[in-house]
Amino acid sequence: RGRNADGKKDTLANIDATGEFVVCIMSEWFVEAANHCCSAFERGVDEFDQSGLTRVPSTRVKPPRVGESAMHYECVLRH
Repeated sequence: RGRNADGKKDTLANIDATGEFVVCIMSEWFVEAANHCCSAFERGVDEFDQSGLTRVPSTRVKPPRVGESAMHYECVLRH
């Protein structure tokens, strides 16, 4: 669950595939909803839909950010 055939969790596989990601720092008010995103969902399940958190377009990268986050970092992976 939540892993590719090579054993990578979906998050790592997505970062490897796109080279972009967003780190969201959640305030205490939304920590339970954010923790729900850590569940072992089947591949392809939308964690935003499951958690009730709001998907917001990022400014500099393609992956969305969490609207309820207190702070976020839009990141590009460099090797």
